[in-house]
Formats: sequence, C-alpha cells, structure tokens
Amino acid sequence: MNAKAALKSITQSMPTSTKTNIVVFPHAGGSVSLSYLISKGDSSFNVIHVDYAELTGGDATDTLRNLAEALNEDLDAPAVLFGHSLGAYIISMLIKWLDSERVLGVIVSGATAPSERKNERPTSISEAVSQSEGIENFTESDLEYFHRKIAQDSQLMEPFDRVLDEAQLPYKVPGFLLAGDTDRISPSWTMAAWSRVFNPIAGMSVVPGGHDFPAVSSEFQSAVVEMVLKLENEF
Repeated sequence: MNAKAALKSITQSMPTSTKTNIVVFPHAGGSVSLSYLISKGDSSFNVIHVDYAELTGGDATDTLRNLAEALNEDLDAPAVLFGHSLGAYIISMLIKWLDSERVLGVIVSGATAPSERKNERPTSISEAVSQSEGIENFTESDLEYFHRKIAQDSQLMEPFDRVLDEAQLPYKVPGFLLAGDTDRISPSWTMAAWSRVFNPIAGMSVVPGGHDFPAVSSEFQSAVVEMVLKLENEF
C-alpha cells in the first residue's frame, strides 16, 4: 500500500500553492472519469483523484490515516474534499486526521447520511418518512425499494458508524450536498442528516439524474464549481 501513489493529479503536478485543490474520492470502483469530469468544469482548480487500487491491503484505519498524512504533506494549497457515494463515507472517516487549515470544506454527493449513532438510523419506512423531507416526490415503488435497502444499509454502514461513534461530531467543516433528482440509492431527502457530521451545511443542489448523475447531468459540473467558489469566498 502506497498512500502517496494513490494521489493522482489530473490537471498538473503536485504540490501547488496557486490553485485550490479538489480532492476527489470517487464511488466504489474508483473510476477516474469522475475526476476528469470535475477537472473540465473550471481550469482554475487543481483536481486530484484518489486511486483506491493503490490502497489495498492492510488495516482500513491505518490505510486512511496514511492517506490523510500523505494529503497533509503534499497539499500546499487549501483543498475541497469531494466524495460521491462511497467516497463521501471515506471522507467522513478520514477527515479527523487532516490538518484543518488545509480543508476549505466538503462536497457530499449522492450519499445517504450515516447516523452518528446506529440506533438513530430509520429501521422502517414510517421512521424514514418522519425524519425526511421531499418524500412526497417518490412513487410507491420507490418507497418499496427504499424499504428493502434499509436492512442492507444497516450492515453496510456499520464500520462508518463505529468510526463516527468515536468522533467528536459534528466536524467544524462547511459542507455542500449534491443529489440526483431520481436517485433511488441515495434519495435527496435522506441527505439532510449530514449536518450531524459536517457543520455548517451551507446548501444543497439537486440535479437531473439517478445515482450516476455526475456522468449524465449537464448541470453537475457547474454545480460543483459553484460550490467550490462559495467555499473559497464565503468561509
């Protein structure tokens, strides 16, 4: 495992002290295409892709700590951490080891918020409804899908819950939320609880598309650029 080798600069060689860095933690599978998409949104940013293939082997906690140390050493300019799907959960585990002066903020994309306590996650549709906004936009089949997904999420999120249980939440890091309007994996109305992890949540944008909205929505790039600029100028 080579944490430094996992940091792939898409736009120019690191380090740089003249551009804000956008560090992209992609979805499971780690496709570099997401980082290239973001890099085309605005040439004034330096985009760095986190290559999960370089992080295999060893204890997960040690791997994340080593990755955080590599970022602390290599980034001269402030960074915005962008995480889509799995990438957002990795950020929530990694950020406690990052130098806070290097982090402008986070952008959480297409990821249902983990609970800071396992027993606070909805275990039924009725609980999900009571905790959520925007659910009126979902069809009956969408709700049935979400109901089946609840049980899967409880197991999937266990390691993230464990780390967050040990953290002092919320992290004092500004964040933005980005969602797809037809995303059935991480519906937009399940994302508000990220305020338990990052504070303040400065805003949320919903763009056309399902869980793959970064690849299919023409509004994705402009939404990311707008969020990064706000993090640069308003916080």
